[in-house]
Amino acid sequence: MSPHKTLFLFIAALILSLSASARQPIQSSSEWDEDSIEKFTEQSGVDEEHKDPEKVGEKYEDVDEYEDTKEDKCPEPLDIYPCLCYEIYPGELALNCSGVRDELELARVFQAYFPTTAFQTLIISNNDRLRVLEEGVFGKVSFQVMRIQMGVLEKIEPGALSPSYHTLDNLNLRVNRLDSFPFQSLPEFTVLESINFSNNLFQSVPALSTPTLTWLDFSFNPIGFISANAFHDTPALESAHFRSTALTSVSAGTFTTPLGLDSVGLTFNNISTLVSGTINMHLNSGTVYLKNNSLTEVQVKAIEGMGGGDVYLENNLLPELPEDVWRPLLEDDVSLWVSGNPFTCGCDLAWLVFNSTLLGQVEFMATCADGRPFTDLNPGDYLDC
Repeated sequence: MSPHKTLFLFIAALILSLSASARQPIQSSSEWDEDSIEKFTEQSGVDEEHKDPEKVGEKYEDVDEYEDTKEDKCPEPLDIYPCLCYEIYPGELALNCSGVRDELELARVFQAYFPTTAFQTLIISNNDRLRVLEEGVFGKVSFQVMRIQMGVLEKIEPGALSPSYHTLDNLNLRVNRLDSFPFQSLPEFTVLESINFSNNLFQSVPALSTPTLTWLDFSFNPIGFISANAFHDTPALESAHFRSTALTSVSAGTFTTPLGLDSVGLTFNNISTLVSGTINMHLNSGTVYLKNNSLTEVQVKAIEGMGGGDVYLENNLLPELPEDVWRPLLEDDVSLWVSGNPFTCGCDLAWLVFNSTLLGQVEFMATCADGRPFTDLNPGDYLDC
């Protein structure tokens, strides 16, 4: 490393350390200890996979080789201040911009010269000033993973993410103030597999069109409406989660995709009736989470397409387990979890009491409203049914 470059980096590091508004800079790999790793993780959102100091530069024979390689790929530190550029693994760059003061400063960072524009990860975490991602803000820099989380982001303008249309596979926007998203741009993303919108302010979900998305989370949003064809044009979608929203009902056909789903999460809502045709699962098992709702009725064929797997219905208001609803699922090797419901255990349950095989697929903790376990019910009491 040249003396001039060493002096420049020393001055840059000194300025960073003296700035009151700067995030704590990343230490060299030889200085990392457990406490400093944990502190940086909490402040900037570095995940477990990337916080092991032994893995940073592990393929390099010495620290100087690692530092020289990093410097060849990262922009000059002062040009992108307060963002920090570092290498996660050889050839995989991350950019942490958690310290930007506003939209103008973020835009200025990406006007700098970037030796490479292909980054692995962008992190903007715990930022209480950045409210809008403006169109063109990232210049020509692309990312595979974007983690803009635990902030006050309110709006993403159309085209703001366009440099990453062909690289982005994981978009994490959890814990912000978003009530909208440029959903019309989803078909432009050619490798996007995962979106986390949890803990935002979305009130509805429109019809989505995305050829590659496999995992979607809208949990902890005040969502009161999901379009009945929300997932009809999402052929790769496997998991959709809506935990703790404002849902009181779900239209027939809502959780239907061309190939069927593997996991549907609707826990801790206020759904009272699950109508026929609501959920279409993939034939290879799958999981449906409906516990902690207000369900009093599950209609015939409300859940279809399962071959094995689990249906969780704990802590609802179901009084009965009608044979025409549940026998087809149990005969397809589905396991049923129903504790915490006020079952009357009348003649509606005779079909199950007389079939020990099917009864064995109902959780052993299931009880009647009077406290009698299903497993203690006497078939002789149902002979007149």
